[in-house]
Amino acid sequence: MNKKQVYHRILEIAREIAREKKGALFVIGPEKKIKGTYDLHYSNVLENHSVSEKGMVAVIKALATLDGATFVTEDGKVLCFGARIRKSKTVLG
Repeated sequence: MNKKQVYHRILEIAREIAREKKGALFVIGPEKKIKGTYDLHYSNVLENHSVSEKGMVAVIKALATLDGATFVTEDGKVLCFGARIRKSKTVLG
């Protein structure tokens, strides 16, 4: 998957979650920049899985509503879910 497709897929998942009146936090970025910026609340059962895999939309949708953030790389690799963000910067805009 390319970057645009990943963003589109995650946005679709976020919309479905919102329609159910639930919330989720997704962090999407280059793996080098986001790796190490979080602590796990749960064991990482999604290691080496991609948002493009069959059935992963439903899995990500369910896990994303747990407490914490879901981290996804720009190429679609799911790094973790239910994570606490350790380090962040304010983005002016």
